[in-house]
Amino acid sequence: MTVNWTMDGASRLEVDVVDKDFKMLKNDYFELDTVYEWGTRDFLLSTISVRQGDGDFAVISLELFESKCQQLKNNKNPGSFKATNGYQYAQNVAAKMNLTFVGERVKGDQQMIQVKAKNNRESVWQVLQRTAQENQYVCFIADNTLFFASPMYLLGRWGVDSKNYQPKGESVARKFSYVPLEWPTPEKEKRFSLMEMPKLQVAKDMPTSGSGSALVWRDNGYKLRAGMTCIVRGISPQFNKPYLITSVEYKVDEPEPVAIEFATVDKISNPDTRKLDEVEDDPPMIDVILVTEDD
Repeated sequence: MTVNWTMDGASRLEVDVVDKDFKMLKNDYFELDTVYEWGTRDFLLSTISVRQGDGDFAVISLELFESKCQQLKNNKNPGSFKATNGYQYAQNVAAKMNLTFVGERVKGDQQMIQVKAKNNRESVWQVLQRTAQENQYVCFIADNTLFFASPMYLLGRWGVDSKNYQPKGESVARKFSYVPLEWPTPEKEKRFSLMEMPKLQVAKDMPTSGSGSALVWRDNGYKLRAGMTCIVRGISPQFNKPYLITSVEYKVDEPEPVAIEFATVDKISNPDTRKLDEVEDDPPMIDVILVTEDD
């Protein structure tokens, strides 16, 4: 089973089931929208696909999304959440779904939200994603929290360590939270060990737009989430900068590392077309994940 987090969705499970003599398939063992529990969270089955396995075996591939996200995808009545702009709409959705809300309130006018009252084909989730894109925001769910904000806003709001730091484009230094990644990983760093040198990239036409990926030992790597900030050190000064983690993926109950991908704010949101730069004064920090060796 594979677990995945991204900055445009919610936690997703991918499961392959071997079905001997097609017994489960013949008895409709799996049905769409069925609720499955994993740990303390509920997931809804959203996709079923089958393929030939070895001999008389079929392989059933299941894709499940965290239930609250899937419920928003299934809800074709987006007009029930009354709001004048995307921030208010996302805030109302979070309250209705009993989700913690982390959103960016921008100085000045936001893009007005448009929802069809009749002949609507959009789901609530599609309206959230469309409105986020119109405002050059990202919208996703992680750890029972709905995020609706620009990448610039999220940078340095979620991590495990903190320092006083002034991000590019901001006028003053502030508390900056991040996940420390260093290659080679020092022996004293017991939380996030890199399994190999990270892959990093920067281009001449936009030197502030960088991206990369890394394999992190799973002891604490599985606690990383899309939307967290990481800083990569030890390779080159040009790569020693803050990145937003854009995806996290690992296999359950297998001794394999956690794969993460990350990118700079300018890579995620082009600064030449970015419309919303001013954030509210002193926005709140996001609660960090508590990292312990025996968790």
